[in-house]
Amino acid sequence: MRTIVAIPYDGVVALNVCPAHLALRMEGIDHEQYLCIGDLDYGDIIAAIWRSGHGFILIEHDVVPWPGALATLEACQYDWCCHLYPYHSDQPAGTRDRLGGSIGCVKFSTRLVKAHPDLCDAWEGVPWRAVDGHMIQAIGPALGQDRGEECAFWHEHLPPVAHARRYETEVAA
Repeated sequence: MRTIVAIPYDGVVALNVCPAHLALRMEGIDHEQYLCIGDLDYGDIIAAIWRSGHGFILIEHDVVPWPGALATLEACQYDWCCHLYPYHSDQPAGTRDRLGGSIGCVKFSTRLVKAHPDLCDAWEGVPWRAVDGHMIQAIGPALGQDRGEECAFWHEHLPPVAHARRYETEVAA
């Protein structure tokens, strides 16, 4: 794989048990891990990678791609694409595991990054919980996509990848 693969992870997750790291290591995919210490590190790290001028694949620490999932992203012709994954929440059963896309397992092409080098200003210095929203609001219009269409922003890939995260209600227990 020639595309840069980045895994930001927080200090709560030890690198040697980071699900994304373990999955990529088992598949033999070179990747870089970036420790996020403060609330703003996530957006700042992604902005720094963006500023490198090279396309990249971003995998959140709790997302586990199946073998071949990243090769699918790398080969995709679209500038912004993602693998869908289950969103976990404290919603009632039946609505809890809807599939969605965001930045859990996403590719940004070199063409996109080079054409819009300043887009990362939109999410740099933003608290981690809001980074995805700021990215969506910046990248979608830059690609000329219509917000009125469902999932108009990124190209979606299936089957979904795994989301190895406990429900928030389990964390509280």
